[in-house]
Amino acid sequence: MTSEALITATTSLPSVRPSSWAASTVIEATSRVPFASSTTLAVASPCVIPVTRALIWLRALSFMAATFPHRTVIKLEGMTSAAENSTLTSIISDSTAAEDPTCEVAHGHAPAPETGRALVAVFFSPVARFLLSYGQDAGFRPVLAEPDPEQAEAARQAGFEPLAALPAGSGWDADVVVTDHHRPELGLVLQQALASGARWVGVMGNPRHPAPHIPALAGLGVPEPEIARVHRPIGLNIGSRNPAEIAIATLAGLIADRNGRPGGFAFPVPAAG
Repeated sequence: MTSEALITATTSLPSVRPSSWAASTVIEATSRVPFASSTTLAVASPCVIPVTRALIWLRALSFMAATFPHRTVIKLEGMTSAAENSTLTSIISDSTAAEDPTCEVAHGHAPAPETGRALVAVFFSPVARFLLSYGQDAGFRPVLAEPDPEQAEAARQAGFEPLAALPAGSGWDADVVVTDHHRPELGLVLQQALASGARWVGVMGNPRHPAPHIPALAGLGVPEPEIARVHRPIGLNIGSRNPAEIAIATLAGLIADRNGRPGGFAFPVPAAG
């Protein structure tokens, strides 16, 4: 191992950011060359800090973790003791999470945050079953509303606990999705959804066809500004046709709305700076 690479690795405040090559030199050298004593290695550090094999690798890896942290950790499993590997994994994971916490969630190292927001599927339908299942995985609190007694019993047999009606109130942190626009209760359930103070209300439907919810709500005396709050169509335009695809498109649209994003394939590019 070169003295430059060792000093770079063990100095707590290096004057020059080491390259990936220099860091790799430290890792490869420490895996092949017998170690000197901690006292001898500590002389290379102006801070005179205790030096161990884990410390040398950690210093080198601190500049490489953003590029390939998990691959490096896997490699270290065969090169370090159990205690050293545990320490390195923990510290590198913390460093990566500080840069982008979503990486930890995506790799399964941290639980997904729960929003507390309810995802309400109105009417027990195939789309509702997929939507509530996927929604729970995405951090929503799944709620099924089914006013028809027979359909409600079928839902209970399938493991759901349906509500007979949506709660009245204001400021309900919920996204309400009506999953069947052919049901005769369409106007009533939408009226309840609007009166519940739900954050978002939408009804499935093809935009090329007339919207049945508009006359249904107008016939119940719902004012036009309230009717305009109902979203139709719902979800992202991915050409969905079967219940699972419709549920995915709907949930993707709700997640984009929840996160303040437009959806689609376009991503903002950070300005060079």
